[in-house]
Amino acid sequence: MKKIFMILLIGLAIFACKDEPPADESKDQSQTITFGANLSTNVTGHMTNSQWDNVIVKLTTALNAAANGEGDQPNIGPNTANVFGVGVRANIDLLKTTEYSYYKIDEPARKILLNSDYVIGATQADLTVKVALAINAGCGVGSAQQ
Repeated sequence: MKKIFMILLIGLAIFACKDEPPADESKDQSQTITFGANLSTNVTGHMTNSQWDNVIVKLTTALNAAANGEGDQPNIGPNTANVFGVGVRANIDLLKTTEYSYYKIDEPARKILLNSDYVIGATQADLTVKVALAINAGCGVGSAQQ
């Protein structure tokens, strides 16, 4: 009886060790990004964990640059505070779409919609410019969609 139990226990251990971790599959993701002086936004999207981690780093860098007034967009620092400040905090949704190439502003919902395929593949410099354009568009400066 002990031998049978030991054989079953060893067999169970062998099968348990052969489980492969699941592949990095796309799934719904959500995270709050804090940037600048007490600014934050909730970011949502549907992508793999590795894509998500990369996108969050790039978006945080772009939002910090905007909050610090970096770049050539007029009034980007104050406009960033207006879009993401307390009481008016806009959210960012990353969507797979062909409706727009970079971004779209959904003013009634207080959202900046970013094309997820663009964001995943964008360089940091280009994303920083597009995020600044979207922020200014949220304040009525420039195009509400690109």
